[in-house]
Amino acid sequence: MAELFDFHRYPLWFNGLAFLLAAAVVWVMGTRLTNHVEIVAERTGVGRAFIGLVLLGGVVSIPELSTSVTAAISGNARFAANTLLGGIAVTMVAIAVVDAVVRERPISTDITNPVVLLQGALCVLFLLVTAAAITIGDIGVLGAGAWTTALFVLYICFAQMVRRYQRRHPWIAEEERTAETEAEKAEAAAERRKLLRHQHRLPRLILITVGLATATAAAGILLARVGDALAIQTGLGSSFAGFMLGGIVTSLPEVSSIFAAVRIRRFELVFSAAYGSNLFSTMAIYFADLGYPGGPILAQAGRFELFAVILGAAVCGIFLAGCVERTNRSVLGMGVDSLIVLCTYFGGMILLFHMR
Repeated sequence: MAELFDFHRYPLWFNGLAFLLAAAVVWVMGTRLTNHVEIVAERTGVGRAFIGLVLLGGVVSIPELSTSVTAAISGNARFAANTLLGGIAVTMVAIAVVDAVVRERPISTDITNPVVLLQGALCVLFLLVTAAAITIGDIGVLGAGAWTTALFVLYICFAQMVRRYQRRHPWIAEEERTAETEAEKAEAAAERRKLLRHQHRLPRLILITVGLATATAAAGILLARVGDALAIQTGLGSSFAGFMLGGIVTSLPEVSSIFAAVRIRRFELVFSAAYGSNLFSTMAIYFADLGYPGGPILAQAGRFELFAVILGAAVCGIFLAGCVERTNRSVLGMGVDSLIVLCTYFGGMILLFHMR
């Protein structure tokens, strides 16, 4: 059975086909998962921001977690770290791409809840702590590194902070958006009716959500395994392969969830899921560290990983600034912040390719 899922033994064309099929499953399941998470948030009253940070952000990051831990156990520390770090920037790029192809005005102009700004600030801070860990180096503590253990504790603290902040509603941004078009109103009403048709009892609804999450994770894990084989077959280096193929491949659930959240006009959930996924992926280095037999995993990180973290912090910060500034100006069919994110990402990818 283990040999069946060893995609290194299959030819390139077969792996390419398996990659496309798994990607399609991840996209469909991830889209449906977002819809159900939205319903769970309404039924339980937990709030979209918190459920996007913890539930959706954590669920869609399961493929990265599985891939990273597997790579760490096998002794490939750099691939394990870069699989997690590579998905950070990709998640924000997904928002920029969706902004360009779906929306008539920038997504960031529709963010009025300050809890999203808090999540963005915490995400940037989290990544800066990770950059400090790579710069200084790590030491072993209780089977992991001191820095990665600190990241795990910080993640729990940040999640609690978001939950409490969301309940207080300390201030609300003044509404300055332009009026919605009739087409947008009709689309939002149609999506709303679609959500309200789900009349399942809450236990059954949660069970369906868990089933969708399991299917998304399983397809994502299969996608990651195929992506690992493709990385070797295409001849990319371990660091760049982990960052680009591992990061992009395992980030497809995030991309599908972002696309689905935009379609149902839950823009708060878009950024909450993105920032939540990035926080979870960075924290997940702790679990990869537990599985790595060669000491603290961040002690193996170098300039490549450090720049990858800085790139992730940069694109997260750009969208955070866009949510604060809330300009309605579009360039090339997208918001100015989305355009800057795309330019920053592709510029960073060029530099990372030469650093591999």
